[in-house]
Amino acid sequence: MITVEKLYKSFGRLRAVNGITFSVEKGEILGFLGPNGAGKSTTMRILTGYLKPTSGTVKFDNTDVVLYPEEIKEKIGYLPETAPVYKDMTVKGFLKFIARIRQVPDIDTAIRRVVELCSISSVYRRPIETLSKGYVQRVCLAQALLHDPEVLILDEPTDGLDPIQKKEIQELIKKMGERKTILISTHMLDEVEEYCNRIIIISEGRIKAEGDLNKVKTFSGNSNTLVLELSNDNAVKLGPFIFKDIKQCDIMFTKELFNDSVKYRFFPNGNISLFELMWKTFDYLRENNINFIDFKYDNGSLNDAFRSVVNPNSKTML
Repeated sequence: MITVEKLYKSFGRLRAVNGITFSVEKGEILGFLGPNGAGKSTTMRILTGYLKPTSGTVKFDNTDVVLYPEEIKEKIGYLPETAPVYKDMTVKGFLKFIARIRQVPDIDTAIRRVVELCSISSVYRRPIETLSKGYVQRVCLAQALLHDPEVLILDEPTDGLDPIQKKEIQELIKKMGERKTILISTHMLDEVEEYCNRIIIISEGRIKAEGDLNKVKTFSGNSNTLVLELSNDNAVKLGPFIFKDIKQCDIMFTKELFNDSVKYRFFPNGNISLFELMWKTFDYLRENNINFIDFKYDNGSLNDAFRSVVNPNSKTML
């Protein structure tokens, strides 16, 4: 549905987007992550036709956004980072205004649909300037859905929402993701884990990591490791195992000291599999009556991966 190839955007000497390439298919929810100034919002504005790229192409079903911006905008529902509302209008007046601009065929039916979807019936007749930030955000999402677009591009869609409202919008996005193409920019990593099929992490205008959740977690450095936490007394009993079995297999490990416990993290290598290491460790604990606080497989976390790849010293993914 969306194809981006070798996209560049410069503002004077500043290169905000630096040669990124990716695609988003129908029925896919893509999480677009990155620190402030990474190039996320600039990319989204190019995708929606509000900015022209310095070079590169953006196509929706093989239709170029630069050559046919009006045609593309008919297919897109866009929620920008800053809520696009006229605060002196009522919610009702604003939605009718947007529906007329969009030339929505059955305005009343379309408005009823988005008012229910976004749970804004209680503020429907109120001036927008009297609404909380959360309700303003929901009104903006409603305007993006009025014309039932094929593609949704959402920049921080749950910003300002309380936990209940946030959960409602998350469920709505998941439901719409079954039949639409959705690109979401957010700082909320838990939301990305909740409903995104695929993730892109961008930093300094470049894609640093891309893939499904499990693949992106591997960039954390802590994925596919074994974690063992014991009390200080039991940690002493583990000494022979560490110095004999672990070092014999040339296994790297880290050791964290806390007030009442010690946490080991083992990194399996070609000499021993994770499964073999797990059973080897468990057998030693059982045979020597060593109780543990925690013993688990760690697949890494999105938070750790994010921090790792946005580090200026991390390498760009080829």
